[in-house]
Amino acid sequence: MKIRDAVLLSASRSTTSKSSFATSFFLLAILWTTIFAVPLASAQVEPATPDCFSAERILVKPKSGADLTALHDALGTTVIRSYPTIGDLEVVQLPEGASVTNVLLQFQQSGLVQYAEPDYIIHALNTVPNDPLFSIPDNIPDKVDQWGMNNLGQDNGTAGADINAPEAWDIQ
Repeated sequence: MKIRDAVLLSASRSTTSKSSFATSFFLLAILWTTIFAVPLASAQVEPATPDCFSAERILVKPKSGADLTALHDALGTTVIRSYPTIGDLEVVQLPEGASVTNVLLQFQQSGLVQYAEPDYIIHALNTVPNDPLFSIPDNIPDKVDQWGMNNLGQDNGTAGADINAPEAWDIQ
């Protein structure tokens, strides 16, 4: 019996050791990921600056059934455009010299709007496709695989017989 007990005790220690190692490794992996992933993710966040949004317009979404006419009159704002399919979202023109922050605060505190926010200005970052089969340089026409996008005359084809895709992507 004593030999059997010793074998069982040894087996249980081995299992505990393996389990402890796996747990330690898992916790270390999580810690390592957290240390290096979180700073990278937070470094990409940029706060909104005044040049990121229009100083002349804001976006306002009235609460269902709310009439903002009196509020617009009081603040001197004008509805430039309304979008009925987006809950009557309004593009609102501010009076000359008005502070975007102050007008937003007045709309938000009125209790008549679901939200009011700056009209953020967005820009396309990259208008050329990042497809490696497309972006082969023009000086290697035999290597262009998507000739229908930008036909350079490869394989005895007619240069320019394509859909003018690069020209469409380059619209400013």
